[in-house]
Amino acid sequence: MSGRELVAWPWGDNALDDTDIALHDGFRLEEQRSREYLPMIPNAEWPRMQIALVIKGFFKTSYRVGLQSRHLDVGPGALFINPGGCEFQNIHPKGRFRMLLVEIHGRLLEQLTRDAESPTTREVVPQHNIRDASLARLIRTMESDLRRKCPVGRLYSEYLSLTLASYIIGRYAVRPKADRSASLLSRSQRARVTDFIYANIQCSLSLLDLASIAQLSPRHFSRLFRATFGESPHQYVIRLRIDQARELLAKDSTSISQIALSVGFGSQSHFTQIFHQATGVTPREYRLRGTRGPSA
Repeated sequence: MSGRELVAWPWGDNALDDTDIALHDGFRLEEQRSREYLPMIPNAEWPRMQIALVIKGFFKTSYRVGLQSRHLDVGPGALFINPGGCEFQNIHPKGRFRMLLVEIHGRLLEQLTRDAESPTTREVVPQHNIRDASLARLIRTMESDLRRKCPVGRLYSEYLSLTLASYIIGRYAVRPKADRSASLLSRSQRARVTDFIYANIQCSLSLLDLASIAQLSPRHFSRLFRATFGESPHQYVIRLRIDQARELLAKDSTSISQIALSVGFGSQSHFTQIFHQATGVTPREYRLRGTRGPSA
């Protein structure tokens, strides 16, 4: 992700490394630190949806939207949600602060959330200085994943992006989500998706790819997948990779680094971390237990 494409806030500098910031497909995230002098901005427009989460500092801000003037006292945990096309006048924050800015790109977002019965980002109502613990946690999770260069992989990053989009649309759009009865993936859809996952377990799997195989939107696919298998696509793939790794560790003497790559992990260190979380032991300890046999 390049911070150069994010709509610039004139009051601060990006605190993340803008030369090599990871990308959540369709989303860009930056941390902004305010400068000592904060000028008043006569006019500003955000062409894409942007969510701001204040993470440090208390400050006052004033601005005008249309004919309404607003004066706010803002502190850590405050959220601002501005749909694309929002216009503001005479924006003037006073005080030092740090905030996370997430910008949502409409084209891919509409692809992720395409659903005949669902609202879109164009129907999201602006929210200023609100508190939403769930949304704040999700943004901090995205920040953590970006800082660590998305170690879990593309499927998890897309899952976070889809969750963010679905949450904002579901909670803050004018038209509420339709209430659907639960349904499942069909037998043929299950077969096509699971066959694809097994055949490509060593690859970086994409939510968009899996959804296209089932001929569903990613949002609808994720919902039906969880209803069918009892877990998210990301959780399913991780479990399958760990199961295959167990078999390989028990059967042959292939190096642990080669096993990690063969089941789709980007590095041995990441494989060891996830394997230990799932089994309580490292891959090396698991292999040694298998070679020793059952204790008497």
